[in-house]
Amino acid sequence: KNDVAVAVDDPVNATEISDAAVTANVKPGIVIEVNIGMNRAGINPGEQALALAKHIMTLPSIEFRGVMGWEGHVVSIQDPEEKEAKVKQAITKLTDTASILRSEGVPVEMVSCGGSGSYRLTAAMPGVTEIQTGGSVFGDLTYNAWGAGTENALFVQVAVSSHVNPGWVVIDAGRKTFNCERVMPVCVEYPNYKLTALSSEHGVLAIPEGNSSLKPGDKLNFVPGYEDWTVFLHDKLVGIRNGIVEEVWDITGRGKLT
Repeated sequence: KNDVAVAVDDPVNATEISDAAVTANVKPGIVIEVNIGMNRAGINPGEQALALAKHIMTLPSIEFRGVMGWEGHVVSIQDPEEKEAKVKQAITKLTDTASILRSEGVPVEMVSCGGSGSYRLTAAMPGVTEIQTGGSVFGDLTYNAWGAGTENALFVQVAVSSHVNPGWVVIDAGRKTFNCERVMPVCVEYPNYKLTALSSEHGVLAIPEGNSSLKPGDKLNFVPGYEDWTVFLHDKLVGIRNGIVEEVWDITGRGKLT
């Protein structure tokens, strides 16, 4: 059974969900999204969140579950002490809001936060009941730079398509294959060879020492720079264990906007 909870930060939206739930004869869970510093979505912590919670409690056919926040603005901080302090500052806004709601008789079952880039800190904070990890399940260069610490398990296999210059090879993979906006993918077999450019369908892999034995058709594997912007570009995900294909999954998010 899937336990679905919908995040809201607007009373009109909460009412709309309630009206739709009445029509569909269902009772979805609702959590309030609180802005804890990322300044993207979320109602302000404290009294504004309390007012929204009280409104939600009056609505039929929905179940108030608690509060959630996302401290995404801190994940790329490199200094450990600064990152810990910023995470604590953000999560305290959320747990304090939960305490205010409880003091006013609003039941708060869920206090959800902590994505893959900060869960190692957030998971240990008092009052947190759920961690929103999942993005780093495959491991990649971006999430591990943020401190996720997960083993690389997602690889994109490409082929050499041209090698006429001893200083570089061209691969048959570009921006339609993997993304480079955060960090360039890294070649598993030749980690000192650097991708220097990606066009739509090709990539240029520099060979520092020149004269590589790579030839057209040779296969190379790359660790994506950021898996969130890579997986959805493909139709299939091939599960391999010890060199044997065990599963092939359709990527249902392929071509979807949401």
